[in-house]
Amino acid sequence: MEKTEQRALLLVRCARLAVALLSLGFVALFYFIAAHRFRFPMQLEWIEGAVLDMVRRAANHQPVYAAPSRTYVALIYTPVYVYVSAWVGRIAGVNLIAMRLVSILATTGCFAAIFFYVRRVTKDNFPALLASGLFAALYAQSGAWYDLGRVDMLYVFLLLLAIDASQRGLPVWSAIAFALAFQTKQSAVVIAIFVLAHEIRRPRKLIAGLGTFAMAAGGSFWWLNRQTQGWYRYYTEFLPSHQSWMMSKAVTYALHDLIVPLGIALLLIMLALVPALMQQATDARQRRFYIFSTVGILISTLSSRLHVGGTTNVDLPLYAWICVLFGLSVSTVLRWAGKLQPSIAAAVQTVVLAACCVQLLQLFHPPREFVPTQGQFAYAAEVNARLHAMHGEIFVFHNVTDAGSAGGPELTNSVALWDVLRADRGPVGEALRVELIDSFQKKEYAGVLSESAPNELDPWEIDPLKKIADAAAQAYPKRERIVPLNEWTGFYSNPATPSIRPQFLYKPQ
Repeated sequence: MEKTEQRALLLVRCARLAVALLSLGFVALFYFIAAHRFRFPMQLEWIEGAVLDMVRRAANHQPVYAAPSRTYVALIYTPVYVYVSAWVGRIAGVNLIAMRLVSILATTGCFAAIFFYVRRVTKDNFPALLASGLFAALYAQSGAWYDLGRVDMLYVFLLLLAIDASQRGLPVWSAIAFALAFQTKQSAVVIAIFVLAHEIRRPRKLIAGLGTFAMAAGGSFWWLNRQTQGWYRYYTEFLPSHQSWMMSKAVTYALHDLIVPLGIALLLIMLALVPALMQQATDARQRRFYIFSTVGILISTLSSRLHVGGTTNVDLPLYAWICVLFGLSVSTVLRWAGKLQPSIAAAVQTVVLAACCVQLLQLFHPPREFVPTQGQFAYAAEVNARLHAMHGEIFVFHNVTDAGSAGGPELTNSVALWDVLRADRGPVGEALRVELIDSFQKKEYAGVLSESAPNELDPWEIDPLKKIADAAAQAYPKRERIVPLNEWTGFYSNPATPSIRPQFLYKPQ
């Protein structure tokens, strides 16, 4: 072997090692960040506390889905994550830590599911490690969602299990996993139908898959709805279907969510995916599987993103699937290059591996952006202590602090309330609106906690909330700051959380 070829092969080995180390580094970086965040005593994202309210009710054997009132409103999610967190809470305590542990374990499952899927298809550890590493690197791009006390990571893990089983030709097991994913987050239904429908040329497996999913998802939906006197359907179907849409997001979606963060990965997928399918899929069924799965995930993600509350967390299933396709595509390109003349093969492989390095590196964000300092830990604990020490019921208006983070059942969560008021213009929503206005007029709260005057609303909030906000502002005009101004810079929250803080307490005159 000539020295030129030896140098070229050495360069390829060094490039592979660099990619592998970067991939492992991003996985390790996630666990470093998660280890420094999961004990943070305040919410890292503004709905964690609302989820915790549901987990507490599940742990205390109270109805998770009940008629909305000023004291409790459920979020618009199906309940698997809530009950899993309540079960973990028996060991770790029913708190934010237990919920975050569930998400961290689910994220670990996602890393493993992506790795083993790609390794099984390619029979190569390297692209499998690259695919998992890319998913870990998307932590910041996704809004630092992987370790939050929310449903998304458990949902993605179950989706990956379902997709893996379907690719293996196990439609019944796939349908069961999809049903569990559906009972974790409703958007799984679109993905399930598309993925299971790829068996269209094999009627028995098609019927087995779709039939099992219909029975498992539909049966559990019916049973839960009956057990809750119809409130399960109200929260998980009626309210989501009546949330407003923001079509303007469609203009920037492809650029901001896909092309900018994952342009190199998408380019490699587009260059290699078609021949990769031809090479790695042994029959037309496999080609249909990849096409149907990609279309289903795209439709589910885009429709969720266009909802008024849809943020980067809804991209997580698509991100996970792109990582899988990326690993498969890189494997194919490297194998193709290996069949060329040695010097050309080494050059092509080096370029591809260098592109993989650039793709990973461009997703890097310093850990300090997500890890709270010791001072911020102390500050969060102090704020929670002050809130918990307040006497009487406190209404929390547009803030990331509520019953969940402060640990006080007297603090009413408002995030879920707004979901009802925005979506339901019927008798249930009107009854809640009247109840809230009446409670303010009668001054039933000891105070109203808010960032600014309660009637200072964003334009999209004016229609559903104006009368309530006006009643609160009129009844609670006296303002006092709950923490000294010089402490204010210490507050920490997830970067994806709206920049609102529990700054003032408004009291009756």
